[in-house]
Amino acid sequence: MTYDVVIVGGSASGAACSILLAKLGLRVRVIEKQPSASAYKKLCTHFIQPSAVPVLSLLGMSHLTHGAHSVRTRATFITPAGAIDPDGFYGAQGDKYALNLERSVLDPALRQQAQECGVEISYAQSVTEVQRAAQGWMLTVEGEEQTFKIEGRLLVAADGRMSSLARLLGNAQQSFENQRATFFAYCSGIAAPDDNRSLFAHHQNGMAFLYPLINGRTLLSAYISKETAKQWHEQDVKSNLVAFFAGIADMPAMDNVVFETPIRGYQDYPNLTRQPVCQDVAFIGDAVQSLDPMSGVGCSFALQTAAMLSQAVEATMQQGTVNVQRALETYQRQFNDYFPFHARGIIADALIVKDEEGHKSTFRTILNDPELQRQYRDLTGRLILPAAFQNKFLVSKIRQTASERKVLAKQ
Repeated sequence: MTYDVVIVGGSASGAACSILLAKLGLRVRVIEKQPSASAYKKLCTHFIQPSAVPVLSLLGMSHLTHGAHSVRTRATFITPAGAIDPDGFYGAQGDKYALNLERSVLDPALRQQAQECGVEISYAQSVTEVQRAAQGWMLTVEGEEQTFKIEGRLLVAADGRMSSLARLLGNAQQSFENQRATFFAYCSGIAAPDDNRSLFAHHQNGMAFLYPLINGRTLLSAYISKETAKQWHEQDVKSNLVAFFAGIADMPAMDNVVFETPIRGYQDYPNLTRQPVCQDVAFIGDAVQSLDPMSGVGCSFALQTAAMLSQAVEATMQQGTVNVQRALETYQRQFNDYFPFHARGIIADALIVKDEEGHKSTFRTILNDPELQRQYRDLTGRLILPAAFQNKFLVSKIRQTASERKVLAKQ
């Protein structure tokens, strides 16, 4: 059987891409290794950046932005120089927001929407072989009871960090060191910060992230050195995690915290990147880049790559037919114009800061300029590119230095 599109992987990026392509009138098949539609990713910050929130509207899933399903939020940064917490939300008009949208809600909802849009999804199946075919690709698919073949004119790899298609097609990964270990825990008994802010705190040469969730729950996420993580494991992870957050003055009280789930995490999570197109196959989501969860971009970049590919496909369609080569060229160009710049900053942030005074000086410059504070939050929300922020930072730094010199000269 031949499909217009075959997508390997039915998590956030694959399911989202299938919806958007089906809305274009294409016949789409998704092959998912998870056993059921209710499966979801367990280790995720589930922080949907403002850069990705509009994709939910494209998917026809705007209801997920409402209070029954998610928490509208914005980031507050607790830094060594003080709190970066400008008025308003994200963007030039201050009207864009992030979402704390749990994967237990998002992933099943995406698959349900895909099926309602006519996407064919099969579960508990994996691809074992990929071959060129007359009209695109021939895939050998292995399920619980049978092995069969399907064809697709456009093949999309959305099969995650350890992508089997990347291995089969030779899309080699680049690996970059991540010096931090990670712990995640869902809790109750913690008061939500004012206006449901999500708090990102620099603390003890690590990071502490607090995300308010629906139903009065909270996600605590800690990013610490691997040596410290080893010590926590040897002692008591729960008590160490609570003490880590309790030691930050601007965090809500931890006196009544109750752990609703086991503490999960990663001891070693290197940053991985691949090419967005390899051998005429598009790679999206974690299959193309799987970055330090501290950056909070996993879900967002998954949705954004799905939307970017579908828009490239739409731009090349004529009378219901896709020009696959042009679509892939467009996707690759647009991907490379946006994502690698953010990835480089995230990869750099995965290294533990050695120059603490220089780190503090950087945040002091940001805190001395209200506009720069807004630009910093927009950068972390992936609404502007790092170069745009760096230019504004340098201009502000020069201006502040000149002002300081004038004051000293008068003295």
